[in-house]
Amino acid sequence: MQLPLPASQRKPPAATRLDVGLLVLLAALVFFLVATTANGLFPGDLGSWVGDSLRLGQCLGDQAQACGAISKFPLAYTLNSGLLIQVIRHAIKLPAFLAALNAITLALPLLLLRLSRSNRKLFQSWGLYVALWLLTPIPRFYLFTGSLEVQAGAVTGIAFVLTFRALVIRNGELMADRRPSLGTILLCNVLWFIACLYKDTSVITFAGVGLLLLFSDQAWRRLGSQSLRVGKHGDREDAMTAKQTFKTRWLVNDQFSALWLTMPALIAAALAQISFNLIRYQSVLPEAYLNEARLTKAPLLFSLQSFFWTIASPNGGLLVFWGLCFAVLALYGLWRIRLEQYKFSTVNAATVWAVITLIGLSLWWNPFGWASWGDRLMVPAIMAIVICLWEALTNPDRLQAVLVQGPNGVIELLSQTRPRQLKTSPKWALLASYSLVSLLALVSLPYVSLGYRGHGMDVRHHPTPELIHCAKMMTLLDVIPVEKHLEIVYSGETWRQCALESYRHNPSLAR
Repeated sequence: MQLPLPASQRKPPAATRLDVGLLVLLAALVFFLVATTANGLFPGDLGSWVGDSLRLGQCLGDQAQACGAISKFPLAYTLNSGLLIQVIRHAIKLPAFLAALNAITLALPLLLLRLSRSNRKLFQSWGLYVALWLLTPIPRFYLFTGSLEVQAGAVTGIAFVLTFRALVIRNGELMADRRPSLGTILLCNVLWFIACLYKDTSVITFAGVGLLLLFSDQAWRRLGSQSLRVGKHGDREDAMTAKQTFKTRWLVNDQFSALWLTMPALIAAALAQISFNLIRYQSVLPEAYLNEARLTKAPLLFSLQSFFWTIASPNGGLLVFWGLCFAVLALYGLWRIRLEQYKFSTVNAATVWAVITLIGLSLWWNPFGWASWGDRLMVPAIMAIVICLWEALTNPDRLQAVLVQGPNGVIELLSQTRPRQLKTSPKWALLASYSLVSLLALVSLPYVSLGYRGHGMDVRHHPTPELIHCAKMMTLLDVIPVEKHLEIVYSGETWRQCALESYRHNPSLAR
C-alpha cells in the first residue's frame, strides 16, 4: 500500500475568491505601471483589424459588402476588436486600455501558483515572474502594440502547464487512474480553444505537437517492453533495475495521454476558423494568407538565412531578445535542480511547438514580423516556454516517482514527495554552465536596455546610411499603392536584401 504523505507535504486548502482577486489586481497593477513607461501606442496592425467586429456584425446582418472588408487577421483579433470599439465609444484612452488588457493577460499565469504553501514562496515566485518580463523589451514595447502576440503567449503557456500538471494531480491527491475531473478537462479545452484563435496555423501546429508526443510515447513504451524482457534467470535482477530506471526516466510520458482530452478544443477551434473564413472568403481556407504566400514565395537560401538570423540576429534574435530572461531562469534552475528532482514534460512539449513554429516561420516571407523589433512572430512560442519553465521551477509540489505495493508486486506511480538530495554535478560542469549563463546575460543586457529606450522599428522606418536596401525599400513603399506592396515590394529582391540588412544590424552599436 502507498505510504501516507506527511503533514508538511499536504497541500493547503484552495485559495478564496478574495485571494485570487487580490492576486489579479496586484499583477495587473505591476504590469500596468511598467507598461505606462511607454510614450504611446505603436499601432502596427491595429488599423486593419480594429473595426472587424463592426464589419462582422454588418456582414451577418446581410450586408454582403461588409464581409469582404473584414481583415485577414484571425478570430481572436475580432474579439479584441469588440472590446476596443466599446472603449472608443466611451472615450477611454485607447493606448492605456490596450496596455492594461495585455498586462492583465500577461499576469494570468500567476494564478498557477495560487495554492502555494506559504506567502514567502508565493511572493518569491511572483517576484521571479515579474523580473523575467522586466528583463525583456516586452513591457516597454509589445504591450503597447496593435499586435496580440503577448496575449497568445500567455494563454498558450497556461494551457501547456494545466494540461501536463492539473490533469494528473487534483486537490493535492494522487489520481491512481489518472482520470481528471470534468471541470479540469473543460478548463484545458477552453484555454486551448482560445489559444488557437490567435493564429490560423495554431490548430495544425498544436495538433502536430500532440500527435508527435503521443506517437513518441507509444514508441518508447514498445521499446521499453522489448528491451526489458527477462532472459536467463541471472538477468532478472538487472532487468528489474532497468525497468525501474526506464519507468522513472520516462514516467512523464504517461501524462501525454492527457493530450487526447484536448482534441475537442482543437476541433472546435478549427471549425470556428473555417466558419470565419467562409464568411470572409466563401472558402474554408485563409485565402488572404495563401495569397501572400503565392506572391511572396521566398527562395530556399533566404529561408535558411532567416532560420539562422531568427536565432542569432543582433537586432532582436532569440538569443538577444530572450537571453537575459533565460539567463535568470538558468541561474535559478541550476540552484534548484541541485536540491530537487524536476519533471520538465511541460517545457519539453512547449519547446517542440516552438521548434516547429521556428521552422515554419523561416519558410515565410517575413519571419520577424513587419511591425516589430525582432522576433515578434516567435513571441507566443518563447513566452510559453518561459511560463512553463518558470512554473516548473517555482511550483512547490514536485511530481516524483515513488514505490507503491500492488497486487502483483512493486509498481511505480506519480506522487508528491519531499525534495531529495541529488548527486552533485562535477565542478567543471557547473563552472561551464555558470560561464554560459554569464555570457548570455552580458550579450543580452544592452538590448534589453535599448528596448526600454526606443523602438527597434526605427531601423526600417528611419534606416541608417549603411542600410542601403532598406532606404530604397522605404522609398518604394511611399510611391507604390498599398494594394501593390506585396506583389511589387515584398516579393522582390529589394525586400529580402533589406531583411538581411536589418538581421545583421546591431542597434546597440548604432546609438
